[in-house]
This record gives sequence, structure tokens and C-alpha cells, in this order.
Amino acid sequence: MAVVRDIQLKILPILDRFDAVCRKHGIRYYLGFGSLIGAVRHHGYIPWDDDVDLIMTRDEYLRFRQVFSEMGPDIVIQDQDNSSDMFVTFPKVRSTADLGYIERDAENLTKNAGLYLDIFVLDYVPKKRSPVQWLVFAFMRGVSHMLDARQFWGVYPEAWRQVAHTIASWAPLSVYAALLKWSTHVWWKTDYVVCYAYMTWGAIPKAWLGDPVLADFEGRRLPIPHDADSVLRWWYGDYMQLPPPDQRVPHHSVQATGPTSVDSAS
Repeated sequence: MAVVRDIQLKILPILDRFDAVCRKHGIRYYLGFGSLIGAVRHHGYIPWDDDVDLIMTRDEYLRFRQVFSEMGPDIVIQDQDNSSDMFVTFPKVRSTADLGYIERDAENLTKNAGLYLDIFVLDYVPKKRSPVQWLVFAFMRGVSHMLDARQFWGVYPEAWRQVAHTIASWAPLSVYAALLKWSTHVWWKTDYVVCYAYMTWGAIPKAWLGDPVLADFEGRRLPIPHDADSVLRWWYGDYMQLPPPDQRVPHHSVQATGPTSVDSAS
């Protein structure tokens, strides 16, 4: 796990710069998904995790996008408004500096495939579990899957992914860009939010996010949802229970670009 730890430590300065810009401009964000579990359960990264997950509502993300350049000239954003670089359903704040690692799934899509932060944007949805909410979610999830299929699934061996990749390739990226941009506008303000780009179904009450609470994360105090327990139980169930040993492995395609100074043995 020495390589995983090296990746974690090299991501932290990117996270620090992101946090500083958000604090300066009063932009609200939270640690999310695996990083939220890490903060609550481990007071830092999950030991085998090799990235950082952040969540923020669409309106807060649009504010951040206006000022992200303050993170420095070696930082780029990859999202649906930047399809000339890499078009993804959830934004990535990516370092262009050579930190010794590359995201293999992205290297054929962009010249900027270095270490990154994932931002999962939460969009407002109609009343919880209403027919309109299901329709909105189904449409957005479908567009997101078609985008992923078109760009990423052609390299996977599963037949269903190959079929989806072929179907998705019939439309240019500009079509998916237009659909996502149209669909993710803040058409309504409600009490529920959902992340279309993440595999977990279900809108959560925005009140669970609330005013951020600061939690320990790798020697820092970073924001987590006000009711982190409800959020995590909704997404994961008993999140304090460790997974089986054979599942305690990185789930991303980050690899060293060359010889490193750390031992790659677990």
C-alpha cells in the first residue's frame, strides 16, 4: 500500500488549494462518498483509497468554476463545459504538474491525465419519489451512462459495455454536452438533491447537508455534511463496517508513470 499512500499525499496539496479558494469566496462544499467515510471512520483517507471525492450543489459549483483559476496555472477543470479537454459527467479538478502518476482511463482522452479531485455535483430534483423525480433521474442517468459508454467503455471486455459503446458512438459529444447542459440547469429549487453521475440512486434531503461541520482529515479540518450519519447510511448502510479484505483495494486506474521512490508491495 506504499504507492497508494504516496498518491494520497500528493493529492493533499491539490485539496488544500481547493479548500483555500472555497473558503476565500464562501463557497460551500463537503467531503463526500469514500472521502466522507474516510473522514468519519479513519479521520483521513480510507487506507486503500486513491482519490478524493467532494460534493457540492450545482449553484455552488457554478460559483467555484468562476474562480477556480485562483488555484494556480497548473490546475484545469474537466467537465461538460470543457469538452475540448475531457468531457465527463462529474467535474475533475486536475493537476497538470508531473506528480509521477497518471489516470490510465483518461490518458487517451486528454493530455491532462494527472492526479485529481472528483467533484460530484448535486442537482435539485422535484418532490422525493414523485413520478416527475423518477423521470428526471432516469433521463439524466441515461445521458450520463451514454457519455461514459462513448468515451470509456470501448476498452472493457464485457459484451454489454461493447454494445453500449457502439450505440453511444452514433452521436457526437456535442449532443451529450447539449443534453447535460440543458438538464442540469437549476430548473427548480426544492428540498432534495441527487448526484446523477454516481451509481447510488436516491435523492437526499438538502437539510442533511446543512451548514458544514469540520472534521479531521489527514491533519486538516475539512467540511462534512451537518448530518453525515444520515447521508452515509442512505448511501451505504452500515458504513462503519469494513469491507472484506479482498475488497480493500484501489478502485481507480491511477498508475505510476515511471519508477517511483516507494515500494509498490502491499
